[in-house]
Amino acid sequence: MSDTKCEFRDDAGAYWDGELDVERRLAFERHLARCGACRRDVAAASRVDALLRAADPARVKPLRRSRVWRTVIVIAAAAAILAVAWISNRPATPGAPSGSPPIDPVVAAPEAIPALPIAVEICPAIEDWATFRKVAAESLASFDGTSDGLSRIRRLVGLSPRVLADALPDVPDDAFGGASRAVIALAGAPGVRAVAAEAARRDRRIDAARSLAAARDSEAVEAALLQLREWIAEPALQADVIDALGAVDHPSARAILATIAEDESDAPGRERARRALAASNAPVAMGLLAQIGEKGIDAPAIRALLASRSNPLVAWFRETPSTRAGYRFAVGVLASLGDRDASDHLVRLAASGTDPRAHALLVAAGDGIVPRLRESLRASERPLRAAALDALAEIPGRAALDALFAAVSQAELREPALDAIASRGDADAVSGLVSLLRRGESERLVIAALVKINDPRAIPALEGLRASPSISGQVTEALRALRGGRT
Repeated sequence: MSDTKCEFRDDAGAYWDGELDVERRLAFERHLARCGACRRDVAAASRVDALLRAADPARVKPLRRSRVWRTVIVIAAAAAILAVAWISNRPATPGAPSGSPPIDPVVAAPEAIPALPIAVEICPAIEDWATFRKVAAESLASFDGTSDGLSRIRRLVGLSPRVLADALPDVPDDAFGGASRAVIALAGAPGVRAVAAEAARRDRRIDAARSLAAARDSEAVEAALLQLREWIAEPALQADVIDALGAVDHPSARAILATIAEDESDAPGRERARRALAASNAPVAMGLLAQIGEKGIDAPAIRALLASRSNPLVAWFRETPSTRAGYRFAVGVLASLGDRDASDHLVRLAASGTDPRAHALLVAAGDGIVPRLRESLRASERPLRAAALDALAEIPGRAALDALFAAVSQAELREPALDAIASRGDADAVSGLVSLLRRGESERLVIAALVKINDPRAIPALEGLRASPSISGQVTEALRALRGGRT
């Protein structure tokens, strides 16, 4: 039978404790014959009882015989009788002699399955609490992070919820980290508090900080966050506490990280908190980073973080109103990644003139938004074309410059496009204008653009145009300007 679809998987502990009713117990025993996972769970429970008996069987007291216990005894005894009767009368295993015992030792040994619970409260059932505490400490110390190991420790918790906290001090230092995770996972909020107290006593708080991230139920998570918030003020613990907060899937953990990520007085902690938020890959965390970036706190670093985790940011952007803090910054980041919706929104925002930051975000988007700006240059709306030209004039790199030279071929954009090229004033702009001049394209406008740039590299090309009657006067004036008043 598949372990993942076993309907009895949660019954192993109750079965071993004698807590199943008669019908469920018999069904479970029939099920054991064909389910290896449940047999392993029952075997794990039997090993814990064996440890208890081996520690000092003489110290196990008889159970109290109250009215409630008499009822339990009658039910459990009936279950045991029925179980033994069923085991002795069921068909023999094929190929085995008639009357031979079943193959599985867990099912085949009725004497190994107690007819009564050995204890519901272990304290009154064992004279020396130290015996049970020792067994619990050994189980915690040997915990290897596997489900079998956790199942074994869960058995102890079922006997006494407080045994883990009591046994934790007896766990060796080298096993404290793993034991802490088991205690927190099984004991919840009380486990968190026990781990924190023991970590402080041993000065093993770094191990404990990593273990606190294992908290899962809501009360345990809240307790873990309170402890982590307290420890984060200590420089020696800060890095591990931030990493632990990053592993906790809880809004309060992200809020704490966002506060640290905005702290300009603590550069190492700030950067680590930002990385932890980005690594969480959660849309909410991306939104927090976008809000921080919009405030201008080391925006390039935050932009790089967001760019490395674009998908969650897209989800946050799609679900967030445009009035929300961080929205425009997220738009800029996504535009730089080539997201079409974000790019379109940003270009239209810049064209509307309602937000002065929109132009800066367009420029910051860089090459990623150039394809959308090229489309805007062909749009019928003049404000869209103007916003695209303004952005392309300031976006560094060849892609933006090529888009501007392509716009020169559009009659209605020729002059503003050449002005935008001239405003860039770099060597590539000069080289492109000289090429246009040599091809005889828009000579007057190109010469005006070269004069604006005021780059001596244009002089040889202009010298070649002196003999052109239609523009000779303009060429002479341009050469004078470029030579500082000399012709």
